[in-house]
Parts: sequence; C-alpha cells; structure tokens
Amino acid sequence: MLVYLTSAFWHGFYAGYYLSFFFWYFVSSIVNTLFRLHQRRPEVKEAFESLGFVGRVLAWFISSVAMTYFGSYFQLLSWKDSISFMSALSFFPNILVVVLALALQQIPLGPSKPRHHKEANPSGISHESKSEGQLKSQ
Repeated sequence: MLVYLTSAFWHGFYAGYYLSFFFWYFVSSIVNTLFRLHQRRPEVKEAFESLGFVGRVLAWFISSVAMTYFGSYFQLLSWKDSISFMSALSFFPNILVVVLALALQQIPLGPSKPRHHKEANPSGISHESKSEGQLKSQ
C-alpha cells in the first residue's frame, strides 16, 4: 500500500490519483492472492487449468477491465467527478474489489514450496563423484 500511496503522491495532489492507486492496490492484491493459491493449492491449480484457454482469456479480461475502470479516476481527477462516476454504478465495483481482496486474504495458502538452490561447484563434478573417485584412488 505504501508503494501505491507514494505513486499517487508522485503524480500530484488530485483525488483521482489517490483513488486510482487505492483501488489498484486491491486489484493487485486479488491477483497476487490468486497466483499464490494457484501455486500452493493443487485443487485451485487443477480447477483453473481445466478452464484452459478460455480461463486465461477471462482472467486477463477481468483484470484489464478492473485496471481500466479504476484508472478512470486518473482522468477524472476531482473528488466530485470521481464520486459521480462511482455512484453511476452504485459503487458496486468499488465495494466488490475491496470485499473480494479482504475475503481472499482469509484463505489459508498452505505451505510454500521449498526452492531448490544448487550449490556453487565450479568444477562441475558432483560431490558424489568426487567421493567415489577419492575412494577408488585410495
């Protein structure tokens, strides 16, 4: 949230900047949580992959529309115009994105997968090969 707040501050002192970045934070939180669920929960990964190409296009479309909708405040700039724009849809997208982001954060993600780090071995010979070679030479 601090990065988004700093970005809004960087752009200037119009309410539209702060509203855009505020809601973009929640959109990116949703995307981040869904990505983590996809990585850590096999049932979520299977469900998403069962949708195939249609699922990927749908996910892209929804995230693009959300980013564009909340980016509208960037163009409107003023608080009054932004609130009028939100009220035209009864604040539904705004409420939905905040509630969805907060609800998704309540889902346990499960353990993270351990990352496998290879040891630096400039000779290219594995430790097992070295041991076997040393044993044979003795």
